[in-house]
Amino acid sequence: TPKTAEELLKTYIGREEVLLKNLKKVKEIAPVVAEIKTLVSETNTPKTAEELIATYVGREEILLKNLKKMKLREDEIAPIIAEIKTLVDETNSPKTAEELLATYIGREEILLKNLKKMKLREDEIAPIIAEIKTLVDETNSPKTAEEL
Repeated sequence: TPKTAEELLKTYIGREEVLLKNLKKVKEIAPVVAEIKTLVSETNTPKTAEELIATYVGREEILLKNLKKMKLREDEIAPIIAEIKTLVDETNSPKTAEELLATYIGREEILLKNLKKMKLREDEIAPIIAEIKTLVDETNSPKTAEEL
């Protein structure tokens, strides 16, 4: 809980100049802290804003810079992730989009490229598979198309 001016003055008896200096720093850094809290709520950070601020005491500007980079990266990667999820559904991948994304953290563009290749290959062989199934049915083969 925030302390009152009287409580702070009691703590800083004889060091009022230090208290004043510290309070000015707090006031100066308040907008940065507010922006940090906003960015933490908008990004996928593993820690809370309070934990990050405690870790970066005196280096809040560096934390803010890092969070801005993180937000920019997440904004850039969002459409790629959406396309990955669509391709995973379309390609009947044995793994879920979340599993693949966890494996390819930081390499989402490579994952997307691989999924596009997989989709292209599936699209290319789809007519061949359909023809095989038709021929198996027409020839009354003792094995199914999948067994062949």
